[in-house]
Amino acid sequence: MEVLKGSYKQTSFQSLKDLARSGSSAAPLARPVKSLQTSPIGSWTSLSHLRLEKLAESSGWEELQDYGLEELRDGFFDASYSRPQRVAATEPPASAGPSAQPPLAARGKAFWSRLRVHWKAAVKFSVAYLAAMFLCLVQPASNWIGEVYTSFLPVAVLIHHPVRTVGVQLEITAQSIVGLALGLGWSALWWYVCSVALVGRHEGSLLFVSLILSGLWSSWLAAAYGRLVYISVSFGITATFFATAMPPSEGSLPSWNYFWDQGMSYLFGLLLSLLVCVCLFPRFGHATIGREFASAANDLKHLLVYLVDTSYCNDIPTLLKAQENAVSAIDVRLSEGYREFANQLTITRFDGKLLEHLRNSLTIAASPLRSLPLGHGLLTNVELERFRREGLKSATENTAYVQEADEPSDDQGMRTKDSDNFGSTSATTELCSSIIREKFSETIFDLIMELINALNSLQVGLNNISESNIAASERADIKVNVLACLANLHDRIRCLDIKYKEFGRAGLFTSDLLLNPKSSDALVFLRYIRQCAKHMTKVLEVFLQINDSVHWRLIPPNYQWHRAINRLSHQCALDQGASYLWSYFQTKRDVDDAFEMIYNSYTSKHHEVSDLFDRRGIRPRIRAFDHKDFAVHSTSNPVRYKLWQLNNSLLGPESRWARKCTVVLIALCLPGWLPGSKIWYQRYHCWWAPITFLILSNRRNSSNWRALYKRLAGCFLGVFWAWCANQAKHYSNPFVIATFSVLFCVPLAFNYFAFNRRKSTLAALICFTVPALVTSFLEEHTTSSIWKQTWITGVSLLIGTICSIPINWFIWTFTARSELSLAVSGLLMHLSQSYQIVAGRYLYRDTDDHPNDLTRSLASIREVRLSQSLLATRALVRSAVSEPNIVSEFRGYLFDELLDHFGILLERLIEARRLGQHFQVWDRDPNTETTRALLSLRRDNVACVIFIFYMLSNCFSSKSKVPKYLPNPIFVRKKLFDTFMKLTEDASARGTSAHSSTPAAPQNAQSSSPTSAEQDHWDEVYAICFSRAFTDISVELQRIIDLAKEILGQEGD
Repeated sequence: MEVLKGSYKQTSFQSLKDLARSGSSAAPLARPVKSLQTSPIGSWTSLSHLRLEKLAESSGWEELQDYGLEELRDGFFDASYSRPQRVAATEPPASAGPSAQPPLAARGKAFWSRLRVHWKAAVKFSVAYLAAMFLCLVQPASNWIGEVYTSFLPVAVLIHHPVRTVGVQLEITAQSIVGLALGLGWSALWWYVCSVALVGRHEGSLLFVSLILSGLWSSWLAAAYGRLVYISVSFGITATFFATAMPPSEGSLPSWNYFWDQGMSYLFGLLLSLLVCVCLFPRFGHATIGREFASAANDLKHLLVYLVDTSYCNDIPTLLKAQENAVSAIDVRLSEGYREFANQLTITRFDGKLLEHLRNSLTIAASPLRSLPLGHGLLTNVELERFRREGLKSATENTAYVQEADEPSDDQGMRTKDSDNFGSTSATTELCSSIIREKFSETIFDLIMELINALNSLQVGLNNISESNIAASERADIKVNVLACLANLHDRIRCLDIKYKEFGRAGLFTSDLLLNPKSSDALVFLRYIRQCAKHMTKVLEVFLQINDSVHWRLIPPNYQWHRAINRLSHQCALDQGASYLWSYFQTKRDVDDAFEMIYNSYTSKHHEVSDLFDRRGIRPRIRAFDHKDFAVHSTSNPVRYKLWQLNNSLLGPESRWARKCTVVLIALCLPGWLPGSKIWYQRYHCWWAPITFLILSNRRNSSNWRALYKRLAGCFLGVFWAWCANQAKHYSNPFVIATFSVLFCVPLAFNYFAFNRRKSTLAALICFTVPALVTSFLEEHTTSSIWKQTWITGVSLLIGTICSIPINWFIWTFTARSELSLAVSGLLMHLSQSYQIVAGRYLYRDTDDHPNDLTRSLASIREVRLSQSLLATRALVRSAVSEPNIVSEFRGYLFDELLDHFGILLERLIEARRLGQHFQVWDRDPNTETTRALLSLRRDNVACVIFIFYMLSNCFSSKSKVPKYLPNPIFVRKKLFDTFMKLTEDASARGTSAHSSTPAAPQNAQSSSPTSAEQDHWDEVYAICFSRAFTDISVELQRIIDLAKEILGQEGD
C-alpha cells in the first residue's frame, strides 16, 4: 500500500479508536529492516516522553473529557484541553527597584572613559559652532551674510553638525540645500501674491493658507520617509520664517533682501559644517566597517576561548552570556554596521561585493554556534589542564597522523577492549560521557584552538587593512598567516572525521549511549563545531580575496532604494531623539518585508494539477506548500490596490501627525498675522517659537516628564546665559559674547555625545544662540532693552520647546506602551510562521524533498531578522518603562520575561531547523500502519501550536483578554508520544521490528556500507535532539500563555 508521506490530502485518516478496537487482527505493513544496533524502541522520543509525563503530573492539570470524539476531516484538528487554573502573579525581580548610585570614584572613572571616547566628536562640534558664532559676531561678515538674521547660521550648524561620516554629511547637506531652495521658491510665490492689489488686503489669510500647505507637506514627508527629514526641516524653517517675518502688504513691494539674509545665513551654516567635517578628524566609513567585522570576529573568539578555558568551561551562565553576545555581534551589530556602510557614500579600501560575501560567510559560520549545547561534558577541567601541559601537536605530527589514520582498516580491528566491555554491559550515564570524552576531547580541543587562531588572524588582518597606511609586506604576512590557518583547519576537520569513523567502527554507538542526554549533546557539539570550522574556511578564503584587492575606491550607496528611503544613518537617528524607537521602527519595517517575502516563497519541488479550473479556464498547479493559499484576495485589479495604498498613506498615521503638527504650527504663528500683535511679534523675533517647535518635534518620541523638565531647564539656562553675555561690561561686546559661547558650548558638546542627550542640548544651544545674537544687533544697548529683548525672545523659544514634547500626549497619541502590544503581536506572528515553516518544510517534508540551498538561505535570513526584532522589542520595553504611569502601573518585568521566553523559543526553532534537515521523520516509524495512525496526531500537535500563536497574536494586537480555554500544547504532544509508544510496543509484540527504517534508496538489508551506518547513527542523534527541541517549544508555549493571561487578563475573570 502506498503511503503519501508528509501530506494530509487523504480521503480519511486512520481512526485511533478503531485501531485500538481492532487490536492485532490486522497485519501491519512492515518496512524493510536495516541492521541497526542503536535503535531502542522509541529511543528518539523516550526522553521527551518522560519529561512530558513528569510535567503533566507535577503541574496538576486536569484534562477535559473529549467524549470519544475524533476529528478525521481534512482542514480540522483535535485539541486537548485542561481545566483552567488561576495564574499565579509573577513577582518583580529584585533588580526592578531603584538602583543605588555608584560611588564617586566609579562615576569619575566612567566620566574619564567617556571623555577619552568622545573628545574628538566634542572638539569637531565645538569648532563648527564657535566658528559660526564668530562669523556672526564680526560685524563686516555678519552685515554681508544676513545682519540680524545671521542667527540662522549657527542654528544650521547645530542641526547639521559635522560629527558624521563625510558621505552622510554630503547627503544631508545636499538634502538641506534642496529643502532651502524649495522653501525660498514657495515663499517667493506667496510673497508675490500678497503684494498684488486687492488680493493683498488679506495677506494674513494668504500666509495662513501658505503655511497650512507647507506645514502639511513638510510634516508628512518627514513622517513618511525618515531619510528625507532634513529636506523637511529646511523647507519648514524657511517657509515658516517667510510666512511670519515682515510679510508684504497690499501695494508695497516685497523686501527681497530678506531672502538673501535668511538663505545665505542658512547656506553658510550648511557649508561650514561640511567644511569642518571634511577637514577636522574626517571619517569616511572605512575604519568603522573594518572595526565592526573585527569586533564580530573577536566576540566569536571569546565564546570559543571560554569553551576551552578552565575557569569558564563549566560556568553555564557565563557561557550563555558569551553565546548571546556572539549572536548579537553577528546578527545585530555587524548587520547594522554593514547596512550603515552600504547606505552611504564611502571612500574605502574594501571591495563592496567581497565585503558583503564576508558578512554572509561569517553569519553562516556563526550560525551553528548559537545552537551549541553548552552542557556537553566533552571538555572538563581535567582534560583542559592536561592539554595545556602537553601543548598542541606540531603540524608535521598532525599530517603524519592524518595520513596514517586515513588508511582503510578492518571493522573488527577497530574494536577495542573498552568497546567490548561497553557493548556487553549496561553502561551508566557517567560511563557514556567518559567514553565519548576519551575518544573526542583532544581532537575537538585541537579544532577549537585552530578556530581561535583563525579568528584571531582574521581580526588582526581586518584591523590592519582598516588602517590608512599598510604596506604590501604587511599584507603578504597577513596572507601567509591566513593560509596557514586555512591548511590547519582542513587538517583538524579531517582528524575529527577520522576519529568519528573509528568511534562508529568500534561499536560504541549503542542504545544506552543514546538514552544519555549528555551523550547526544556531546555528539551534536562535535558536529556543530565541525560545521563552524568548515564554514570558517570559506570565511578565510573570502578574506584572502579582500586582502588581494586592497586599494582606495569610491563606493556609492548601494542599499535598496525602497528600504533606504526609510532608513536614517545611525548618527542622524540619534540626533532625532528617541533612537531606540527609530531603531525599532526601522527594524520592524525590514522584518515585516523579509517575512512577507520568505513566508510566501515556495521552495518545494512537488506539485500537482488541480481538478478545478480558475477564472481563466486553466487548471492551476497545486503546490505542496504554499502560504499564498491562505491569503484572501478580493480583487486582482492592480489599480484598486494602488488606490488603496494611496488612500492609506493619505489617511494613515503619518497624515494624522502632519495635521496635528500643522495645527500647533498655525497656533504659534497666529499672532504674526493679527494687526494688534504682528509688530511686536516681528520686533522680538517671536517667530522662533514655531521654528523651534519644528526642529525639536519628533513623531516617534513619547518621552516623559523628566525629559520635558530637562529640556526646559536647558532652555532657561541658555536664555539666562545669553542675557549674561549681553549684560556683561561693555554691553553686547562681541569678544565677551564669544567668550561666553566657548564656556557654554564645550561642556554641552560633551553632554551631547557622551551622555546622548541630544534634544535637550540642542534646545539649550538654540536658546542661547538666538537671544545672544538678536540682542547684540540692537541699536540701543541698555540694561532694560537687553533684558526685554533677551527674555521676550527667550520666552518664545520656551513656548516652542514646551510644545515639542506634549504634542505626542494629546489627540492621536503615541506611546511606546501602546506600540509594545503590537510589537509582541508581530513577534508571535513571526514565530508562528517560523514554526509552520520548520514543521512543514523540515520535519514533515515530503519524501525526496530535502531542503535546498534556497531554503537554507531563507531560513538564515528569517532567523537573523527575528533576532533583530527581538532585540529591538527589548529596547522598546526600556522606552515604555520610562513613560509616566497615568492610567495604570506598567509592569515591564512581565514583558521582559515574555521576551526571554520568546528568545528561548527562537533558539529552539533554530535548533529544530538545523536538526530537522538531517533526518526524515517518516523513517523513524516502525511500519506504514503507524505512519497512517500518527498523521492525525502529528497534525494536531502542529496545528495546536500554530493556533495558540494565532490567538495570542490577535489578543495582543486588539488588546483583548486571553480566552479561558486554550489547547494545552503539553497534553497534545504527550498524546502523540503515548500513541507512538503504544504502537511501537504492539508492533514489537507482533514480531515486527520495533524501530525499522525505510532507506532513501532500495538496498540490500544485509549489506550496509560504513557510510550508510554512520549516517544512521547521526540520524538517530538528530532525531533525539529534535524531539527534545520541539518538546521545549511546547513547554515554553505554555508559560507564554500564562504570561499573556497575566498581562492582558483572562476572559471570565
